Amino acid sequence: MPSGTLSPGSASRVIYYFFKALEVVHNLGYLLRRVDPNVIKFDAATRQIYLSDLSSTRLDPTRAKMTVHVRWAGAAQYAPLQHHQMKTHLRRHDPEAGLYLLVEMTLGKLPWEGTPPDMMGSAKRSAITSQSLFSKCPPQYATLYTIVSCLGDNDKIDYGQLYSKLEDAWKSTGVGDIAAAYDWEAHMKPLEEQ
Repeated sequence: MPSGTLSPGSASRVIYYFFKALEVVHNLGYLLRRVDPNVIKFDAATRQIYLSDLSSTRLDPTRAKMTVHVRWAGAAQYAPLQHHQMKTHLRRHDPEAGLYLLVEMTLGKLPWEGTPPDMMGSAKRSAITSQSLFSKCPPQYATLYTIVSCLGDNDKIDYGQLYSKLEDAWKSTGVGDIAAAYDWEAHMKPLEEQ
């Protein structure tokens, strides 16, 4: 997009489909461990959003009753808070990272952008605690974060609840249908013209 952002109506639908794919990854017994714009692709012919890079997935050791330290494999700016405390990556951390991407798509940057890596954890914590992370976002974003951050280490993620809040977010911006055009489609030539 020319402005470097997506409207909340488009961003929340992108993350909706990201969470759909994440649910499949988790149901298969894996952790994604990497979230960034490069793992999400849009197929213009089918209008589908999908994960294009699963190279960072690892077996979820908690599903196999194993005690193994699993590390975050993506960029530090999207890493869950636990990563900055050197704790193991768990299922509940994948959607947390997706929410950081949601905020970045909506606002164009995260509050901790440019923060030195050794200070990023405290910068994230500060932005979340002060609610500045979500201050210019639809209120559903903060609700989603609360849902995800309240999960226990072994809790099952209620994806239905996450989908419902994302739907509330895009509908609150006037997007009535999940199949509505995305922001970037206004800048695309029809396939017949290419």
